[in-house]
Amino acid sequence: MDTLSPTSVQAREHGKQPPLRELLAVRWPRALAHFSSIDDRGSRLVTKHDFRRVITMLAIVAPRAEVDALFDAFDRSRRGSLNYIEMGRALEKHAKRAEKEALRRGLSRSLSQLSD
Repeated sequence: MDTLSPTSVQAREHGKQPPLRELLAVRWPRALAHFSSIDDRGSRLVTKHDFRRVITMLAIVAPRAEVDALFDAFDRSRRGSLNYIEMGRALEKHAKRAEKEALRRGLSRSLSQLSD
């Protein structure tokens, strides 16, 4: 298996690591800085190779196939490059939805414990 880290499969199998999209959303400010630093031409575009590099720079452990799948999910035009500013907007929306869902689940759990 081609991975970005040897422990990635074990971490995911045991549920110790959140999904890649959530990890990237949480680390977005650092990711943006990394994307900007490798964007020599100021195009705001990154390739799949650059995307993998930034994931590694963020110390995110994930199988290469999962990283590539996330890149492909953002690359809807299939041009082979992403506008990382647009990706950041999508990640912010995802993070807000995930936060609302977590709050809802936590509130549901708290309410069910009160009724016991």
